[in-house]
Amino acid sequence: MNQIDMNSEWDNTLRLLAGLFPRWTVTEEQLSAWKLEFGMFNPIWLRESIHLVYSRYSSDHPRPKWIQQAFKEIRAKHTGVELNPSISASLSYEKMRQISESDIAEAEADQERMYQNVKSWDNDQRIQYAERFKKRFPVLKTRNKSEDFSTWSKTFAGFVYSFRKIEKELRK
Repeated sequence: MNQIDMNSEWDNTLRLLAGLFPRWTVTEEQLSAWKLEFGMFNPIWLRESIHLVYSRYSSDHPRPKWIQQAFKEIRAKHTGVELNPSISASLSYEKMRQISESDIAEAEADQERMYQNVKSWDNDQRIQYAERFKKRFPVLKTRNKSEDFSTWSKTFAGFVYSFRKIEKELRK
C-alpha cells in the first residue's frame, strides 16, 4: 500500500499558494493555523481547491473560508455527492454578487467613457443634441441645463451620447 508523505504534500501546497499569491505574506502562526485547518485534507483536492479560489476571486491573498468552500465543491465533484441546498444557495448568491459587482464596474466605466466623450464635443454640438434629446424625452429635461455642461449628470450625458449615436445610425 502506498503511503502519502503528508509533510511533502503540505510543502507542495505551500509552494502552490506562494506561486499563485506572491504578495501574500503569512506569519508562522498563520501557517500553523492553516496546517491545522487544511493539513489533513486530501492534498490533491486541496490544491485543486486553491486553483479554484485563485480563478474565482481577485485577491492578493487566499482566505480560509474561500478554500473551505472550494474544497467542499471539489469534494462533491470527485465523490458525486451533491452539496446541500444551503451551500448551493450560498454559492449561487456569491456568484450572482460577483457578477453584479462586475456588471456595475463595467457600467460605471461605460458611463464615464460616454461622459468624457460628450465633454470633448464642441459646445454648440453638445447643446444641439441635448436640446433634441430633451425635446424627444421632456421628462428628463429639468435638472440638466443644455448650455451648462457642469450641470449634466453622467447619466444625462450617457443619454445624450446614445441619442446622438442612434440618430447617426438612423440617418445611414
